Amino acid sequence: LSPMPEGLTNHQVVRRHILGSIIQSERSYLESLRRILQEYHRPLMEAEPRILSPRKIRPIFYRIREITQCHSMFQIALASRVAEWDSSEKIGDLFVASVSVYYRNQTGCSQLE
Repeated sequence: LSPMPEGLTNHQVVRRHILGSIIQSERSYLESLRRILQEYHRPLMEAEPRILSPRKIRPIFYRIREITQCHSMFQIALASRVAEWDSSEKIGDLFVASVSVYYRNQTGCSQLE
């Protein structure tokens, strides 16, 4: 998010703070998902001797790759929208699009419209 321009209304300042929180929250969540994949899922899948069978591991990490992909796509779309925030102040449609794509595909987010 670019530095706050001069002359914003209180409402615009609040919206920028909310946007900053959304960006930080999404970044943190995506980092957590990636850490789960790297530090827990991968070691369990690659362990020799096996700690758990893949059949038992799958439900523990149910659709984590798809969820990570969804949030990665959302973060890309969000970054694009943040770049033009001062002129549009619009991100709600990204939430609707990401949820719509996920439920339409039921296998993950292949693209945000």
